[in-house]
Amino acid sequence: MKKVFPDSSVEKEIIGEIIGFNKIQKSNACNLISNITGDNSRDTVSFGTEAGLFQEIGISTVVCGPGSIEQAHKIDEFVSFDQLKLCIKMLDGVKKYLIN
Repeated sequence: MKKVFPDSSVEKEIIGEIIGFNKIQKSNACNLISNITGDNSRDTVSFGTEAGLFQEIGISTVVCGPGSIEQAHKIDEFVSFDQLKLCIKMLDGVKKYLIN
């Protein structure tokens, strides 16, 4: 831009920030979900959630849900019925854990 218009500039104003969610090795929340689902993966994706806020105040936190990030947050996003069934199974497992 400076080549086209030497007096040009870019100004940045931060109007909101999200605290990053850090992948940690020992996580009670991750272990719970892994035990319920049998999925021991610890994948990461580059999008923001409130998870970092909970983690910052010492709450063990996991971000999980049905579907694939490949179909999420885009035009024509979708979650398959099979993924929804797995999600309900996971939520039932969390409910059983909380009741006991």
